[in-house]
Amino acid sequence: MEALPRLFDVRPGIHNRNILVVRHTFAACAAFTFAYSAAVAHSTESASPAPVTAAESTRHSDATALEQAQAIVRIMFPPETREQTFAKTIDDMLGQFRRAMKVDSVPDAGLRKMLNDQFDAMPGLLMPTVREYLPQILDATALAYTHEYSLDELRHIRAFAETPAGSRYLQTSMKLLGDPAVAKVNEAYLEAIQKVQLAERERMQAEIVDYLKKHPDVAAKLQGNRVPSSNE
Repeated sequence: MEALPRLFDVRPGIHNRNILVVRHTFAACAAFTFAYSAAVAHSTESASPAPVTAAESTRHSDATALEQAQAIVRIMFPPETREQTFAKTIDDMLGQFRRAMKVDSVPDAGLRKMLNDQFDAMPGLLMPTVREYLPQILDATALAYTHEYSLDELRHIRAFAETPAGSRYLQTSMKLLGDPAVAKVNEAYLEAIQKVQLAERERMQAEIVDYLKKHPDVAAKLQGNRVPSSNE
């Protein structure tokens, strides 16, 4: 029964952390909507175009960089398949969490079924949130790309992304999370993290209990009670 306290103590936190891990993974490899605008092209209707100011030049450069980033990550995550890719990543990570937590080793059949049912339900519970935030994640990551890479670098990255090898590399990078070799190491890593988390949780709980015993006014406030002042 050694696995039971770990499972019940950390289960809610595990799901919250899983969302964060997935989002950061997505953010690191995020895709963007392609929108190559005509803003970078100056009108040729005027024989004597007005001079471009430094501020205008910067705005045009920023817009071009963002368009390059959006094009790159659109290749990484084609709109028609990105939801399936994200769903597969969630399935892979939940499977690794399930095995790291040794759910199938829980001796009681009833408890084991409860835990497995919860893991089975998580993709359906998570995907609506993923769909809601995915556009924001992709837009934010597009902007982050322009902060990290120069316009020249983005152009070179896009050129690579548009090659058959480049597009395949970028589109399958998240798929590798489910590779057996990666999964094996990740499960061992997650199990080790659980031990650290459990130890820290118990230490922090003891520290908080001790603090609240020494500060009953704080405990009362946390419980929604007001401590009478000395003048009352």
